[in-house]
Amino acid sequence: MEGDLGECIILKEFLGRRPPCHQTCTHKRFPSYYKAGVGKGCWVAHTALCMLEAITIKSEILPILERKTVKWRTLLLTLLLHDSGKLSKEYASSKTPKIPHNEISAQIAYDVLKKLKGKSYLDGNEVEVISRACFLHMEYYEWKNLLRRGYATVSQATTPGAIVELPEDVEIPIGNLKLVLEEAGLLNETIFATLFEIPSLKKLKLMPSNYTIDKYTPEGIRLKAMTLQWFVLLLDNRASSARKGIDAYWVNSLERVRKSIVKPYSDPEMIIEFSDKLLKMLRGRLTPLPKAY
Repeated sequence: MEGDLGECIILKEFLGRRPPCHQTCTHKRFPSYYKAGVGKGCWVAHTALCMLEAITIKSEILPILERKTVKWRTLLLTLLLHDSGKLSKEYASSKTPKIPHNEISAQIAYDVLKKLKGKSYLDGNEVEVISRACFLHMEYYEWKNLLRRGYATVSQATTPGAIVELPEDVEIPIGNLKLVLEEAGLLNETIFATLFEIPSLKKLKLMPSNYTIDKYTPEGIRLKAMTLQWFVLLLDNRASSARKGIDAYWVNSLERVRKSIVKPYSDPEMIIEFSDKLLKMLRGRLTPLPKAY
């Protein structure tokens, strides 16, 4: 961990102390995003923050999940795996990955969770739901591909049959994430087993039928996946806001908004200026919870 990593700074705030992975930090090898071809952020910190963000609003979103018969465990596992594709050689070793990380994440989720289901960790259609939610968490990428390339369905924009490899040192960031989640009180038996299985994949073959939604997808799977997608987008965006440091973190952005509310009778130019600043600060990170959902 380095002091200028916004995600690690916010993670420290959550934990109340320096993250336990600081001595074996892998952010340079496994970044959470790329900017101008340069790896930035930390995959470990971002993944942990997504899960911690969920905990902070559990009382608000759990009733919604329960109405949709989605387990709390299912949401946490989706958050745990939604960016697992960033551990692949395709992402970690390339400045311009050719395969979207959400597609790789979805296949990793499917392969790993299939193993767990066989060991009685999961039940019902959780595997199929989680893999689809992982794929959909970057839905706007898929829409962009559809519009730009003229495809008729999202499935056509995927890369069926592609072989993706995990690097030999993938166990290091996974080990770091275990340390952080244990410190945060989130490392239960199922999450531990999920992380344990990831390095065993080594190579995986992308099969869109395992994670895309089409007319053949059972309604129960589709509805649960799209319910999860909404919350994963919300929590992922909130965690991502930490990338630019404490001031840009969504909680602090909200506080600045509260302190700079424009009165209805203010000068029109002031209202426009305020609106522009508001959009720039929030960037969709404060999506409200749907009361009637």
